[in-house]
Amino acid sequence: MLYKSRSFSSCILTAYQLMSKNLWNLIKATWIPVLLWAVLVGVLLALNLPNEEVVAMGTAHFALYIGFLVGCVLGAVVASIWALSRLMSVLNEESRRWNFGRALWLTLNSIVIFIVIGLVIVAVAYAMSRLGGARLAHLAGNHFWLFLASVAVAIFVLCLLLLPLEYVAMKYLNERGMRFWNDLLPTYRVGLRRVSFIFITCFISGLITLILASIVMLPYFILTSAYYTSLMGYIMGDPSDLPGYFFVLFVLTTVVVYFLLWYVASFSTIVMYFMYGSIEKRREEQRTARLEEQVPPALPTTEMTDIPPINLQS
Repeated sequence: MLYKSRSFSSCILTAYQLMSKNLWNLIKATWIPVLLWAVLVGVLLALNLPNEEVVAMGTAHFALYIGFLVGCVLGAVVASIWALSRLMSVLNEESRRWNFGRALWLTLNSIVIFIVIGLVIVAVAYAMSRLGGARLAHLAGNHFWLFLASVAVAIFVLCLLLLPLEYVAMKYLNERGMRFWNDLLPTYRVGLRRVSFIFITCFISGLITLILASIVMLPYFILTSAYYTSLMGYIMGDPSDLPGYFFVLFVLTTVVVYFLLWYVASFSTIVMYFMYGSIEKRREEQRTARLEEQVPPALPTTEMTDIPPINLQS
Protein backbone atom coordinates (compact mmCIF):
# COMPACT_ATOMS: atom_id res chain seq x y z
CA MET A 1 0.00 0.00 0.00
CA LEU A 2 1.62 3.22 -1.19
CA TYR A 3 -0.38 5.93 0.57
CA LYS A 4 0.33 5.21 4.20
CA SER A 5 1.94 7.35 6.87
CA ARG A 6 5.38 5.84 7.50
CA SER A 7 8.54 6.79 9.34
CA PHE A 8 11.84 6.85 7.45
CA SER A 9 12.74 3.42 8.85
CA SER A 10 9.37 2.03 7.77
CA CYS A 11 9.90 3.39 4.24
CA ILE A 12 13.27 1.61 4.05
CA LEU A 13 11.91 -1.62 5.54
CA THR A 14 8.89 -1.65 3.21
CA ALA A 15 11.14 -1.06 0.21
CA TYR A 16 13.35 -3.97 1.28
CA GLN A 17 10.35 -6.27 1.76
CA LEU A 18 8.85 -5.33 -1.61
CA MET A 19 12.16 -5.81 -3.41
CA SER A 20 13.01 -9.11 -1.72
CA LYS A 21 9.56 -10.61 -2.37
CA ASN A 22 9.30 -9.37 -5.97
CA LEU A 23 12.94 -9.49 -7.10
CA TRP A 24 12.31 -12.00 -9.87
CA ASN A 25 9.37 -9.97 -11.26
CA LEU A 26 11.51 -6.83 -11.08
CA ILE A 27 14.38 -8.46 -12.97
CA LYS A 28 12.00 -9.98 -15.54
CA ALA A 29 10.49 -6.55 -16.25
CA THR A 30 13.74 -4.58 -16.43
CA TRP A 31 16.63 -6.86 -17.45
CA ILE A 32 16.71 -5.92 -21.15
CA PRO A 33 17.19 -2.13 -20.71
CA VAL A 34 19.44 -2.68 -17.69
CA LEU A 35 21.67 -5.07 -19.67
CA LEU A 36 21.84 -2.61 -22.57
CA TRP A 37 22.78 0.18 -20.16
CA ALA A 38 25.45 -1.99 -18.51
CA VAL A 39 26.98 -2.97 -21.89
CA LEU A 40 27.19 0.65 -23.04
CA VAL A 41 28.69 1.79 -19.72
CA GLY A 42 31.20 -1.07 -19.86
CA VAL A 43 32.30 -0.08 -23.37
CA LEU A 44 32.65 3.58 -22.35
CA LEU A 45 34.73 2.76 -19.29
CA ALA A 46 36.94 0.40 -21.29
CA LEU A 47 37.55 3.03 -23.96
CA ASN A 48 38.54 5.55 -21.27
CA LEU A 49 41.40 3.34 -20.10
CA PRO A 50 44.80 4.63 -21.29
CA ASN A 51 45.62 2.23 -24.10
CA GLU A 52 47.94 2.64 -27.06
CA GLU A 53 45.64 0.85 -29.49
CA VAL A 54 42.61 2.88 -28.47
CA VAL A 55 44.58 6.15 -28.66
CA ALA A 56 45.93 5.22 -32.10
CA MET A 57 42.44 4.36 -33.35
CA GLY A 58 41.00 7.59 -31.92
CA THR A 59 43.76 9.63 -33.54
CA ALA A 60 43.42 7.96 -36.94
CA HIS A 61 39.60 8.11 -36.98
CA PHE A 62 38.88 11.03 -34.68
CA ALA A 63 35.41 11.94 -35.98
CA LEU A 64 34.30 8.30 -36.00
CA TYR A 65 35.69 7.76 -32.50
CA ILE A 66 33.94 10.85 -31.08
CA GLY A 67 30.71 9.88 -32.82
CA PHE A 68 30.92 6.40 -31.33
CA LEU A 69 31.47 7.82 -27.83
CA VAL A 70 28.56 10.24 -28.19
CA GLY A 71 26.36 7.43 -29.47
CA CYS A 72 27.27 5.26 -26.48
CA VAL A 73 26.52 8.09 -24.04
CA LEU A 74 23.15 8.86 -25.63
CA GLY A 75 22.35 5.14 -25.79
CA ALA A 76 23.18 4.74 -22.10
CA VAL A 77 20.91 7.68 -21.23
CA VAL A 78 18.01 6.25 -23.26
CA ALA A 79 18.57 2.80 -21.73
CA SER A 80 18.51 4.27 -18.20
CA ILE A 81 15.24 6.09 -19.00
CA TRP A 82 13.81 2.85 -20.38
CA ALA A 83 14.89 0.93 -17.28
CA LEU A 84 13.40 3.57 -14.95
CA SER A 85 10.09 3.45 -16.81
CA ARG A 86 9.99 -0.34 -16.50
CA LEU A 87 10.70 -0.08 -12.77
CA MET A 88 7.91 2.46 -12.31
CA SER A 89 5.53 0.22 -14.29
CA VAL A 90 6.13 -2.48 -11.70
CA LEU A 91 5.49 -0.03 -8.85
CA ASN A 92 2.59 2.15 -9.98
CA GLU A 93 0.90 -0.29 -12.43
CA GLU A 94 0.60 2.40 -15.11
CA SER A 95 1.23 1.51 -18.76
CA ARG A 96 4.81 1.18 -19.94
CA ARG A 97 4.23 3.82 -22.62
CA TRP A 98 2.99 6.38 -20.09
CA ASN A 99 5.85 5.66 -17.70
CA PHE A 100 8.43 5.95 -20.48
CA GLY A 101 7.06 9.36 -21.44
CA ARG A 102 7.16 10.52 -17.83
CA ALA A 103 10.69 9.19 -17.28
CA LEU A 104 11.87 10.83 -20.52
CA TRP A 105 10.44 14.25 -19.71
CA LEU A 106 11.64 14.04 -16.13
CA THR A 107 15.19 13.36 -17.35
CA LEU A 108 15.13 16.20 -19.87
CA ASN A 109 13.64 18.66 -17.37
CA SER A 110 16.15 17.60 -14.72
CA ILE A 111 19.01 18.27 -17.13
CA VAL A 112 17.63 21.76 -17.76
CA ILE A 113 17.27 22.45 -14.02
CA PHE A 114 20.81 21.32 -13.19
CA ILE A 115 22.27 23.32 -16.09
CA VAL A 116 20.52 26.43 -14.73
CA ILE A 117 21.74 25.67 -11.19
CA GLY A 118 25.27 25.16 -12.49
CA LEU A 119 25.20 28.46 -14.36
CA VAL A 120 23.93 30.25 -11.25
CA ILE A 121 26.74 28.74 -9.14
CA VAL A 122 29.35 29.76 -11.72
CA ALA A 123 27.90 33.29 -11.90
CA VAL A 124 27.92 33.66 -8.10
CA ALA A 125 31.47 32.33 -7.84
CA TYR A 126 32.61 34.70 -10.59
CA ALA A 127 30.89 37.67 -8.93
CA MET A 128 32.47 36.81 -5.57
CA SER A 129 35.90 36.50 -7.14
CA ARG A 130 35.51 39.88 -8.85
CA LEU A 131 34.14 41.69 -5.83
CA GLY A 132 36.10 40.05 -3.04
CA GLY A 133 38.77 37.95 -4.67
CA ALA A 134 41.57 39.36 -2.52
CA ARG A 135 39.64 38.73 0.71
CA LEU A 136 38.80 35.17 -0.35
CA ALA A 137 42.44 34.49 -1.20
CA HIS A 138 43.50 35.93 2.17
CA LEU A 139 40.90 33.79 3.97
CA ALA A 140 41.95 30.66 2.09
CA GLY A 141 45.63 31.30 2.76
CA ASN A 142 45.54 32.37 6.40
CA HIS A 143 42.39 30.62 7.64
CA PHE A 144 42.28 27.51 5.51
CA TRP A 145 40.11 25.41 7.83
CA LEU A 146 37.60 28.24 8.25
CA PHE A 147 37.45 28.63 4.48
CA LEU A 148 37.02 24.89 4.05
CA ALA A 149 34.25 24.80 6.67
CA SER A 150 32.46 27.66 4.90
CA VAL A 151 32.60 25.82 1.59
CA ALA A 152 31.33 22.63 3.27
CA VAL A 153 28.40 24.52 4.86
CA ALA A 154 27.54 26.10 1.50
CA ILE A 155 27.54 22.68 -0.20
CA PHE A 156 25.39 21.21 2.59
CA VAL A 157 22.83 24.02 2.29
CA LEU A 158 22.74 23.55 -1.48
CA CYS A 159 22.12 19.82 -1.03
CA LEU A 160 19.27 20.55 1.39
CA LEU A 161 17.71 22.90 -1.15
CA LEU A 162 17.97 20.22 -3.83
CA LEU A 163 16.46 17.43 -1.71
CA PRO A 164 12.80 18.46 -2.28
CA LEU A 165 13.36 17.71 -5.96
CA GLU A 166 13.32 14.02 -4.98
CA TYR A 167 9.70 14.46 -3.92
CA VAL A 168 8.93 16.50 -7.05
CA ALA A 169 10.37 13.78 -9.29
CA MET A 170 8.53 10.93 -7.60
CA LYS A 171 5.24 12.84 -7.63
CA TYR A 172 5.67 13.52 -11.36
CA LEU A 173 6.35 9.83 -12.00
CA ASN A 174 3.16 8.75 -10.22
CA GLU A 175 0.44 11.38 -10.72
CA ARG A 176 -1.17 11.77 -14.12
CA GLY A 177 -2.56 15.21 -13.34
CA MET A 178 0.78 16.81 -12.50
CA ARG A 179 2.41 19.15 -15.01
CA PHE A 180 6.09 19.50 -14.34
CA TRP A 181 6.74 23.21 -14.87
CA ASN A 182 3.27 24.41 -13.85
CA ASP A 183 3.33 22.46 -10.57
CA LEU A 184 7.08 22.66 -9.89
CA LEU A 185 7.09 25.50 -7.34
CA PRO A 186 4.01 24.40 -5.30
CA THR A 187 5.30 20.82 -5.19
CA TYR A 188 8.79 22.01 -4.30
CA ARG A 189 7.37 24.04 -1.38
CA VAL A 190 5.61 20.93 -0.09
CA GLY A 191 8.88 19.03 -0.21
CA LEU A 192 10.77 21.90 1.39
CA ARG A 193 8.43 21.89 4.39
CA ARG A 194 9.27 18.21 4.86
CA VAL A 195 12.96 18.47 4.07
CA SER A 196 14.01 16.93 7.41
CA PHE A 197 12.02 13.76 6.66
CA ILE A 198 13.38 13.64 3.09
CA PHE A 199 16.94 14.24 4.35
CA ILE A 200 17.01 11.45 6.92
CA THR A 201 15.32 9.02 4.51
CA CYS A 202 17.74 9.82 1.68
CA PHE A 203 20.75 9.75 4.01
CA ILE A 204 20.04 6.32 5.54
CA SER A 205 18.94 4.70 2.27
CA GLY A 206 21.89 6.28 0.47
CA LEU A 207 24.28 4.95 3.11
CA ILE A 208 22.88 1.43 2.72
CA THR A 209 23.11 1.71 -1.07
CA LEU A 210 26.69 2.99 -0.86
CA ILE A 211 27.78 0.04 1.29
CA LEU A 212 26.14 -2.49 -1.04
CA ALA A 213 27.52 -0.72 -4.12
CA SER A 214 31.04 -0.79 -2.68
CA ILE A 215 30.78 -4.57 -2.29
CA VAL A 216 29.38 -5.05 -5.80
CA MET A 217 32.05 -2.77 -7.31
CA LEU A 218 35.00 -4.69 -5.78
CA PRO A 219 35.81 -6.73 -8.94
CA TYR A 220 35.82 -3.54 -11.02
CA PHE A 221 38.09 -1.77 -8.51
CA ILE A 222 40.49 -4.74 -8.46
CA LEU A 223 40.81 -4.89 -12.25
CA THR A 224 41.18 -1.11 -12.56
CA SER A 225 43.85 -1.06 -9.86
CA ALA A 226 45.71 -3.92 -11.56
CA TYR A 227 45.58 -2.14 -14.91
CA TYR A 228 46.97 1.17 -13.61
CA THR A 229 49.65 -0.62 -11.56
CA SER A 230 50.79 -2.44 -14.69
CA LEU A 231 50.63 0.80 -16.67
CA MET A 232 52.90 2.60 -14.18
CA GLY A 233 55.42 -0.24 -14.43
CA TYR A 234 55.20 -0.15 -18.24
CA ILE A 235 55.89 3.60 -18.26
CA MET A 236 58.97 3.01 -16.08
CA GLY A 237 60.30 0.40 -18.53
CA ASP A 238 58.99 -2.87 -17.15
CA PRO A 239 57.15 -5.28 -19.45
CA SER A 240 53.38 -5.44 -19.09
CA ASP A 241 52.29 -8.38 -16.97
CA LEU A 242 48.64 -8.28 -18.01
CA PRO A 243 47.24 -11.20 -20.03
CA GLY A 244 46.19 -10.65 -23.61
CA TYR A 245 42.51 -11.17 -22.77
CA PHE A 246 42.53 -8.47 -20.06
CA PHE A 247 40.56 -5.97 -22.15
CA VAL A 248 37.78 -8.50 -22.83
CA LEU A 249 37.79 -9.55 -19.17
CA PHE A 250 37.53 -5.92 -18.10
CA VAL A 251 34.52 -5.27 -20.36
CA LEU A 252 32.69 -8.44 -19.27
CA THR A 253 33.36 -7.77 -15.58
CA THR A 254 32.22 -4.17 -15.91
CA VAL A 255 29.00 -5.25 -17.62
CA VAL A 256 28.18 -7.74 -14.86
CA VAL A 257 29.09 -5.29 -12.10
CA TYR A 258 27.03 -2.44 -13.49
CA PHE A 259 24.12 -4.77 -14.22
CA LEU A 260 24.04 -5.65 -10.51
CA LEU A 261 24.73 -2.06 -9.52
CA TRP A 262 21.55 -0.83 -11.20
CA TYR A 263 19.44 -3.11 -9.01
CA VAL A 264 21.33 -1.95 -5.93
CA ALA A 265 20.59 1.66 -6.89
CA SER A 266 16.94 0.83 -7.61
CA PHE A 267 16.53 0.15 -3.88
CA SER A 268 16.89 3.89 -3.23
CA THR A 269 14.30 4.61 -5.93
CA ILE A 270 11.81 2.28 -4.23
CA VAL A 271 12.52 3.96 -0.88
CA MET A 272 11.77 7.34 -2.49
CA TYR A 273 8.55 5.84 -3.85
CA PHE A 274 7.30 4.98 -0.37
CA MET A 275 8.61 8.29 1.01
CA TYR A 276 6.42 10.09 -1.54
CA GLY A 277 3.40 8.00 -0.52
CA SER A 278 4.01 8.79 3.15
CA ILE A 279 4.18 12.54 2.48
CA GLU A 280 0.97 12.42 0.45
CA LYS A 281 -0.82 10.51 3.22
CA ARG A 282 0.31 13.00 5.85
CA ARG A 283 -0.90 15.89 3.70
CA GLU A 284 -4.27 14.19 3.35
CA GLU A 285 -4.49 13.69 7.11
CA GLN A 286 -3.64 17.36 7.71
CA ARG A 287 -6.30 18.51 5.23
CA THR A 288 -8.87 16.26 6.90
CA ALA A 289 -7.95 17.61 10.34
CA ARG A 290 -8.32 21.22 9.16
CA LEU A 291 -11.72 20.49 7.63
CA GLU A 292 -12.90 18.89 10.86
CA GLU A 293 -11.80 21.96 12.80
CA GLN A 294 -13.80 24.22 10.48
CA VAL A 295 -17.06 22.25 10.86
CA PRO A 296 -19.16 23.81 13.70
CA PRO A 297 -20.24 21.45 16.47
CA ALA A 298 -23.75 20.06 16.14
CA LEU A 299 -26.45 21.64 18.34
CA PRO A 300 -27.77 19.41 21.13
CA THR A 301 -31.13 17.85 20.33
CA THR A 302 -33.86 16.86 22.77
CA GLU A 303 -35.43 13.48 22.33
CA MET A 304 -39.16 13.07 22.77
CA THR A 305 -38.57 10.69 25.61
CA ASP A 306 -36.76 13.43 27.50
CA ILE A 307 -39.82 15.72 27.56
CA PRO A 308 -41.61 15.43 30.93
CA PRO A 309 -45.27 14.38 30.77
CA ILE A 310 -47.91 17.11 31.13
CA ASN A 311 -50.36 16.64 33.99
CA LEU A 312 -53.85 17.36 32.57
CA GLN A 313 -55.61 16.85 35.88
CA SER A 314 -56.65 19.96 37.66
